Amino acid sequence: RITEVCDNLSLPKNVAETAAHIYRTSVRLKVAKSKSIMGMTAAVVLLACRKCGVSRTLKEVARAAGIEKGAAAKYFRLILKDVEKDYVPPPSVEKHISKLVNTAKIDPRVEHLALYLSRSTNDSKISSGKAPAGLAAAYVYMSCVMRGEHLPQREIAEFAEVTEVTVRNRCRELLDNYIIRQKMGPAE
Repeated sequence: RITEVCDNLSLPKNVAETAAHIYRTSVRLKVAKSKSIMGMTAAVVLLACRKCGVSRTLKEVARAAGIEKGAAAKYFRLILKDVEKDYVPPPSVEKHISKLVNTAKIDPRVEHLALYLSRSTNDSKISSGKAPAGLAAAYVYMSCVMRGEHLPQREIAEFAEVTEVTVRNRCRELLDNYIIRQKMGPAE
């Protein structure tokens, strides 16, 4: 089952191997006993993605496993509590920016600007408690506007799997807390 889910998500082999190792550990610790196989599979694949630095959302993994997002989240919390005691951070905003730009096939210059904005405004006041996907979508949207790319908020929100309201709110928070200026050079 792990291999099927990893293949559906086009994940590298090391993620599948890490997921299998986590699953075997959960079986050995009797955490997996009488639990949904697909729920446990989704949970271990998501944790393996985080451990290996591969950016996949809970929603993507749940969809690939054919289960509800809420069920996948429940099993993920179970694995974190009983199997993987060390904290595994979610993918960074930068990884979400790169993934979003690649998925939406946006100009790489937009990605460079979004990454620059992200690094320049990186502080806990903005990112604390916020989903990295929402912040990434805001940085990409702002970069598109600054570079003159015409990509609606709605499309960016869809690719990032967040709501338009989230993108607007993150943009507003960034603009309220930072002065973002664009330097213009001579026309070529």
